[in-house]
Amino acid sequence: MKTGSFTVEVHDVAPPTFDACKKICAALDRIGVPQPSLLVVPRYEDDHGARFDLRDHPAVAEWLRARQAAGSELIQHGLSHRAEMPPPPGIGHWLMHHLFARGRAEFAHLSTEQATARLWVGAHILQTCGLPTQGFIAPAWQQSPGSLQALRRAKYRFTAFFNKVLSLTGRGQTIRTAVLTFDAPNLAVAWPKSVLMGGIQRLGSSAGVVRVALHPADLQFPAYLDHILGCIRKLSRQRQLISYRRWLS
Repeated sequence: MKTGSFTVEVHDVAPPTFDACKKICAALDRIGVPQPSLLVVPRYEDDHGARFDLRDHPAVAEWLRARQAAGSELIQHGLSHRAEMPPPPGIGHWLMHHLFARGRAEFAHLSTEQATARLWVGAHILQTCGLPTQGFIAPAWQQSPGSLQALRRAKYRFTAFFNKVLSLTGRGQTIRTAVLTFDAPNLAVAWPKSVLMGGIQRLGSSAGVVRVALHPADLQFPAYLDHILGCIRKLSRQRQLISYRRWLS
């Protein structure tokens, strides 16, 4: 008997990562997970400052529309996936910015006005591409109080942090979750992180919801992706795959 639920998320979907994201989705299809949540970056900015507006890449938008029509939930994932400003002073902010988020925590320190502007541009790009969404998840799961206020004002229905999912409607239900994320810059970090995620999976076995986050970087090491898919297979035997929309309905 299956107890609890889980979600599978493909992060950082954007034109430069399109091929990798398609390969991840194809691998998920093969193991019986045909409807992962897709976290879409509307105007992705790479490490060199090049911007990739989804409106300029119709093949990517068409693929996303097809996945959405087939049941995948699309979630707005920042605007550029790049923090434009340095973090505030303090060792904690420095470590989070440089080591955990690696400069990608775009919404971690924004004011309400700054977050509102970026949310509006991102939502407009998605709407223009025929890709409506009701949810938002910030890059690196980091968002400031001002960003959260901007989400509420803009009538988004849900968001998520690293350890919880938050409804932005009604009474603002909070669902505590265990999160498995394997993204790593190199193999020296990847395997220790996979061991850590195994521990989190065991400790989170009693959690009502488990979230699995896949990133394009997970394709760097084929055996590593196989390990992640094995974790998902195990979860699918124990839990029911659902979407954010279904959790919060």
